Amino acid sequence: MKIVTYQFIALLLLLFSGIAKSNEINAVTEVFYPYQIMGADNKLTGYSIDVVDELFKITGDKLNLSVLPWSVAYKKASTTPDLMIFSIGKNKDREHLFDWTAKIATEKLYFWTLPESQITPSTKLSDFKDMRIAVVKDATTHEYLSKLDFSNLYIMGATTSNSDEVHRIRMLLNGRADIVIAVERGIYTALKDLGMDKNRLKKVFRANMLDSDLHIAFNNESNPALTQKYRSAMEILAHTGKLTTLKKKWRISE
Repeated sequence: MKIVTYQFIALLLLLFSGIAKSNEINAVTEVFYPYQIMGADNKLTGYSIDVVDELFKITGDKLNLSVLPWSVAYKKASTTPDLMIFSIGKNKDREHLFDWTAKIATEKLYFWTLPESQITPSTKLSDFKDMRIAVVKDATTHEYLSKLDFSNLYIMGATTSNSDEVHRIRMLLNGRADIVIAVERGIYTALKDLGMDKNRLKKVFRANMLDSDLHIAFNNESNPALTQKYRSAMEILAHTGKLTTLKKKWRISE
């Protein structure tokens, strides 16, 4: 296995010799737990940050990263060649706008509500159409539900709502929304941080149609040599086992 691994890396490094010119790469992201987390020292950390740092070690490029509200980051990335964006969910509406350079995770989403609410579990998305569902502006959840004429959506500001799931839970507790959308790990971690039992919220819907493959992507008009460089770097990261190590560190599901 080691021989195959070394041969694989040697081939990729040979490929790199033809495309790897060191550059300053502009990138945009948002605060999005647990992928991009703003620490108390205003330093960004998280699973995706670790992945991107490792990719830049391989390519030798310099990262110029801007942390923006999601709608601003998304608009900028969709109109600016050679601009990197992460962690961005892939869907049909966005597919033609970006080069989906590297898949880094998959989010399995659920609808959550308070146990005392009158909302009952269902396997039909349409049963929740009249509920106040909290979504981040221009996120994949917002785009998808809006296309289905869910008109009672509660639009959240991305920076606050994505810092962790505590804000979403408080939104339910304060009666600002009936349902929030989140992964199990994020909700259970936030409930623990709030000193609450896991049963303080209940799942009422497995929103598999809203599951999102998160990517590192570039604007679709970017230089092909640039996107290939990072695609190759991601192959090295995955093949050496470093990507798996980072997933275990941040408890990201394979």
